[in-house]
Amino acid sequence: MRAVLLDRDGVLNINRPGYVRSPDDWEWLPGARTGYGLLAAAGLPLAVITNQSAIGRGLMTSSHLDAIHARMTADLTADGAAPPHVLYCPHTPEAACACRKPRPGMVLRALTLTGAAPHEAVLIGDHESDLRAA
Repeated sequence: MRAVLLDRDGVLNINRPGYVRSPDDWEWLPGARTGYGLLAAAGLPLAVITNQSAIGRGLMTSSHLDAIHARMTADLTADGAAPPHVLYCPHTPEAACACRKPRPGMVLRALTLTGAAPHEAVLIGDHESDLRAA
């Protein structure tokens, strides 16, 4: 294995009804920071790939999402872990874009960023759409 791709909501943080829309809404799942740190310490390139339709629905902006991801990254680097590549799809399911999981757009981009071939990576997710994207 040469890379690990992680879904965000429900894997790293608590998946809130109404979306995680600010850094104050971000809450790590128990053990997620430790698990991330172990993967990073093993020298594996890591990427977070996440559908974020709250942007497409007009419930938040990409700047809000950037602030959430800055919080996530700051927590990880405070733990001594290398930050992940972070990729997101801002579109609603109705947009039928190439990047929204279960389509493979973000997975393919993450593989390019990590330098891993598809058979050299694993995707950790909590929905069937994650598995289908993988």
